[in-house]
Amino acid sequence: MCFPHITHICVTHVLDGFTDADLTDSGQVWAHAFPGKEEQEEYLEAVRSDPISRGHDIVRAIRASGLCWDKFLDTLKTGNLKNWFKNHAGGAVQVPELELLWDVRTHWDSSCIMINHLHTLWLALDYFLALPNQKELEGYALSPSQWLVLEDFKRILQVPLRVQQRMSSESLPHLGSTVPCFELLMSAWETLGETNAHLMPWTDVGLKWAVEYYQQMDNTRAYVVTMCKPFVPS
Repeated sequence: MCFPHITHICVTHVLDGFTDADLTDSGQVWAHAFPGKEEQEEYLEAVRSDPISRGHDIVRAIRASGLCWDKFLDTLKTGNLKNWFKNHAGGAVQVPELELLWDVRTHWDSSCIMINHLHTLWLALDYFLALPNQKELEGYALSPSQWLVLEDFKRILQVPLRVQQRMSSESLPHLGSTVPCFELLMSAWETLGETNAHLMPWTDVGLKWAVEYYQQMDNTRAYVVTMCKPFVPS
């Protein structure tokens, strides 16, 4: 059983269920996650609009031509020099000069990196998409609620990304260290859902598939034998 493949399956189901009606209609789970009913409805509407796909569209539109990409980079660099980008309090913000990266369906971690870069660049993207000379891109702008959803989903995907990086830290990972990493994935998702109730509908999807594969492993005696690192006499 390939643990990176299992992680890919779990995360793919989370991504595929992003705008699932059963997830966005979890009234009891969402009841106390927001200050009021209006905020809850705004968040749910942002989820239903699928900001992940819309974020992909932003990357595709800006990277469609070298000229458009150069204009965005120029806006990013000049905006940092002239303090164009402001936070909610009106303070100047320096936006990191990151690439807008494509996501690849067969590599779930690329979706996490795409969302991470998008959210990091959101002030510069909002500014650029609102420029008068970018009328053809005006419809690509995201609302504050949609950016919030992207930020939340980034937190969900960062859990398996950290686990994957921990697995990859060894040149030859052994099952004795890989299994605890997979258990870390499950416990981290569980904790994230418990402390952030509005994320539970998605973390529960990942946990469902993770637990299913974990139980299959638990019922296979061969895994018990291979839990110990091989010993080679010197």
